[in-house]
Amino acid sequence: MLVLLDTVRADHLGSYGYERPTSPHLDALAAEGVRFESALASAPWTLPSVAAILAGQYSERAWNGFLTKSLVEDLQRAGVRTAAFTEGVFVSERFGFDRGFDAWSEKEGNLPMRTRGGGRAAEPGGGIDHTFAAAEAWLAENADVPFFLLIHTYEPHAPYTHRRFAEDLDPGRLGETFSLRDLQALRDGELELTEGELRYVTALYDGDLERTDRALGGLLETLEQLDLSNRVAVIVTSDHGEDLDSRYARNRFDHGHALRDELMKVPLVLYDPARDDSGRVVEAPVRSIDILPTVAELLGVPVPEDHADGRSLVGLLDGQEQDVRLALLGQTRWGPRRVGLRTADHKYIHTVPSRREETVLEPSPPRRQLYDLGADPGETRN
Repeated sequence: MLVLLDTVRADHLGSYGYERPTSPHLDALAAEGVRFESALASAPWTLPSVAAILAGQYSERAWNGFLTKSLVEDLQRAGVRTAAFTEGVFVSERFGFDRGFDAWSEKEGNLPMRTRGGGRAAEPGGGIDHTFAAAEAWLAENADVPFFLLIHTYEPHAPYTHRRFAEDLDPGRLGETFSLRDLQALRDGELELTEGELRYVTALYDGDLERTDRALGGLLETLEQLDLSNRVAVIVTSDHGEDLDSRYARNRFDHGHALRDELMKVPLVLYDPARDDSGRVVEAPVRSIDILPTVAELLGVPVPEDHADGRSLVGLLDGQEQDVRLALLGQTRWGPRRVGLRTADHKYIHTVPSRREETVLEPSPPRRQLYDLGADPGETRN
């Protein structure tokens, strides 16, 4: 089972060292399984990132406007029952993401999307409560067969609406939530936030993380009630992070515009009841493209070498692998097109000439960037 929590920064979770209690259930799962310290997304926004996860391929290869191949198809052909419960927008059959799924459900949650004609792109009536409840109902009906279940929620994504950590903070000129209208005003340069307002919005984001973690806790409790917790492997990750303190003032509380670690480094926790990995932490970099090959190996489904760029994490966990996993980064959405290469210690970013219409980033990123992540984890010295 893969739980995909949209827009989650790894460093805002307790098991990754954060001080606020945003993720007690995920932290407990990590204590029972494996936590990957340096899990890297392929792209800093949802469409190409989720495409890369499902295809097991780098986003530059997997995503070109429509998903044409998915490792879920390999699972389906092997007789695994497959289902997905998503909140639409980008994680949608409109972009081919339903490939290989026997059951596919998408209902619009807190993030709306309109078609070119102005209508809704997905059915209304979704959101985190519906998404997890529908997935749990499916689990109850399919508990006795080999299955792969994908659950996706936009709850941590703007708008930020949960105030648990913001009640005692001054909102300044903002309201009780940080709305999509506020986000657009930031992008347009019509809103500049004070330090106090920045702290307030960050607290709202943390509240959304805590709300999402509660839904995860309910899902794990359902696994217990269905007597599945000792039979089902659970993987929890995100498609990208969130920029909470950007050097690009107009892109705060947003993503897609850079390849910095706050956007590319995501949580990754793997709990497999068949393994004794309790409390293990893997420091070596891994990639989100490794997730579906891992799922396939855990289910006993062979994946032809030419089907994926990613590799199962099982060999790494079993000590059978010594190779460094290079992470290829790319598919920026805003500003000039950039690609990057990341190892454990260094990151190189290159601006690629492109014919596409480019939005402006202020300040404009250098054509070439190289960071020593050991000495400069904040990527401040090129």
